[in-house]
Amino acid sequence: MKKTLCSLLCALLAVVLPLSLAACQNGSSNAGSDIESPLALLNTVWDSYADDERFPAMGGDFSEENMTENGPGNFDISDPEMLDYSMAIPADAAELIDSAALLSHMMNANTFTGFAVHLKNASDSSAFTDALHESLANRHWMCGFPEKMIAISIGDYVVAAFGNGELINNFRDKTTAAFEGSQIVFEEDIE
Repeated sequence: MKKTLCSLLCALLAVVLPLSLAACQNGSSNAGSDIESPLALLNTVWDSYADDERFPAMGGDFSEENMTENGPGNFDISDPEMLDYSMAIPADAAELIDSAALLSHMMNANTFTGFAVHLKNASDSSAFTDALHESLANRHWMCGFPEKMIAISIGDYVVAAFGNGELINNFRDKTTAAFEGSQIVFEEDIE
């Protein structure tokens, strides 16, 4: 009787365990589904910084309604040239997003620029990050030289940054800690 019960229990576990693992994996594909906007995403990350980890920051674009001090701000995506200038997002990749937010070092954007975008379709994540990677890797930098670049996928959001290596590492750690299911798409030194 005990052998039969044990065999039934083992068979049941053999069926249930793979199903539960599949359910866990499917749950992670919903990463980012509770994020309200790119600005909310960046605010969550920035709010997790301790006072001594923060740097002089500004956010948003150069408009009166979006520019902020000491934190992230919304970025108007209607001007592809400004997206390329501020975030290195090329025009073909800009067509894949419907909103963005920016956080930048106040003294020099090449010391730190971090941003979040919302993709119109989550399936465009690879196309967006490939175009962004190529743009950052082939950029002609002026007024300082960023050391490192990174892109992180969180559901239908992409978070990216370039700048000082220590600042990028801290931003990476804060972002991945804040959002379960975050996946680093690329992380490398800029040469």
